[in-house]
Amino acid sequence: MSIQAECAALQKIPMFHEVDIAKLRLFALSGQRMSYEAGDVIFRENDPPEAIYVILEGTVDVIKEAEGHGVRLAQIGEGNMFGETGVLCDQARTATIEAATPVTVIQIDRYTFNEVARDVPQLTLAIAKELARRVESMNRQFAARADA
Repeated sequence: MSIQAECAALQKIPMFHEVDIAKLRLFALSGQRMSYEAGDVIFRENDPPEAIYVILEGTVDVIKEAEGHGVRLAQIGEGNMFGETGVLCDQARTATIEAATPVTVIQIDRYTFNEVARDVPQLTLAIAKELARRVESMNRQFAARADA
């Protein structure tokens, strides 16, 4: 995929709509395109937060270790980002990410991501909204399980 195609793919992601094309180009140029097969682990819970990932193709499972086995919390796909919580909060990964299907991502190192986030307040706000949406979704899931 060319740099222009990667920029176009990034621009389709709602949280990147307000990001200047030059900043997206920085992501595309500094980012590393990675491909994983179904079942491959992209990172594990408690790993250090070295990068964020944007899904170009495919889906991944978000898995939390509980009582000695993994519990799938969510499945996310094309146009979504993961790994931003650890990078933004400078904390270890809170879940394991495993490819559910063959998946292609752009891996953006934490330093580049933080530099762009500082320069683009709209990006930080969009990420905060997405994280709040995820918390609300998990709250609904836990409430549904408690009622079952």
